[in-house]
Amino acid sequence: MTIYAVLTSGDDAKLAAAAEEHFPGKVYKIASGQFLISTPLATAKVSDTLQAPSGVLGRILVLRVENYTGWHSKDMWEWIAEQSKPPEPPAESSRKAEGE
Repeated sequence: MTIYAVLTSGDDAKLAAAAEEHFPGKVYKIASGQFLISTPLATAKVSDTLQAPSGVLGRILVLRVENYTGWHSKDMWEWIAEQSKPPEPPAESSRKAEGE
């Protein structure tokens, strides 16, 4: 999954609601107006999904997170680590059932 930083100077509650609606379980709120979103979508698609080009939710900046470092809450680092894991392959029993 790719992680994006999504920033707004507008209504944080509207952006939070839209992010959770479109990316359920894949949003981490850092602080007011600052979110991380995990998705396989491209940057432009994340921006379009959040209606950033239309300004409906106010000013929004979507940044793809390539590298990161810093000092922050353990929660955030754990969320990033979890979201950065490659997807697990299907269980052996599901593969057999599909191939039968």
